[in-house]
Amino acid sequence: MKKIIGMLIILGVVGIVYATTLVVTKDTVCEPEMVLTPVFDTQEHTLVCEGDVLNVSGSTASCYSYQVYDNSTDGYRLEFEQQFDGVDLASKTVSWYTYTRIGERLVASGNQNCYDKSLTVSSSKEDIVIGDDDWVCVSEDQAHCVLVTCQSKFDGAHFGEYTGCGSGSTCRQYTVCEDGTVTVKEKNSNPSFSDWDASFPEVAR
Repeated sequence: MKKIIGMLIILGVVGIVYATTLVVTKDTVCEPEMVLTPVFDTQEHTLVCEGDVLNVSGSTASCYSYQVYDNSTDGYRLEFEQQFDGVDLASKTVSWYTYTRIGERLVASGNQNCYDKSLTVSSSKEDIVIGDDDWVCVSEDQAHCVLVTCQSKFDGAHFGEYTGCGSGSTCRQYTVCEDGTVTVKEKNSNPSFSDWDASFPEVAR
């Protein structure tokens, strides 16, 4: 017989046997780590170098580009010189690229983030599945019981890691015992777990 607390998910394969007759199985999921990477618009520019602006030295050549901005209405005149190395002697041209950042996109970094999607507590009578994608759960042995504490990914375990259930963090605690009893408590702003915490978000119930 299987009892489900939360959402039904695939059972894991890693078992931890406690001194009790209960066995905790973890459903560990690994996902690629995604990072925000800049996206650039790349443009190629080509300059033809001839006459006085072409400077040949052996097998290499440089090109000088003179640019003038002249606005006769305000009398402003700007001249500047730019040197380009690596001129192709056959075509007498030199190319270069400019990159303009146009946004960002998510790209796999090559690393993986792994987390326990749920825990299954099994006895000779039944299997109890605790947790789903919205929670991170940890377990510990108690006399004839297993204590499972789950922290919300949206209010505490923001990076998929259990960080402890301090004040303001949304948590649930399940006590699963060999006799088949399951006790559920909750905690948000209260100093300890209780049957009812008025500050516990309704959306997480």
